[in-house]
Amino acid sequence: MSIDIGYITQDMIAGWRKAVELVAAERVYLGRVTFPPFYPERAFPLKHIENNWPMYCALADNEVVAWCDITPVDIPECAHRGILGMAVIAPFRHSGIGRRLLQTCLEHCHNGTNERVELTV
Repeated sequence: MSIDIGYITQDMIAGWRKAVELVAAERVYLGRVTFPPFYPERAFPLKHIENNWPMYCALADNEVVAWCDITPVDIPECAHRGILGMAVIAPFRHSGIGRRLLQTCLEHCHNGTNERVELTV
């Protein structure tokens, strides 16, 4: 099966949310395990799209199976820093998708988005 990596688009947002909820339900990999109601017009990826911040999805048969994002810190003195978020749904783990997504996001940062990327664990 071919896995495509692409920049998030509005038509991927519902699939992204579904993938987030699958990973969150495991109660292991994400800080949040429950989410507010889903409103696509206010979804987290929109800010990335509007600002050209790094956010990429892995697609298998046009379904989002993983994502990686780097969100700039909203404190002016720290605007050069970005916070990394990523996950891969269970059936697609250990296949190199995460590495491909991270590399793509970091390359996007080299275009001027962030100088430093941080992961909070």
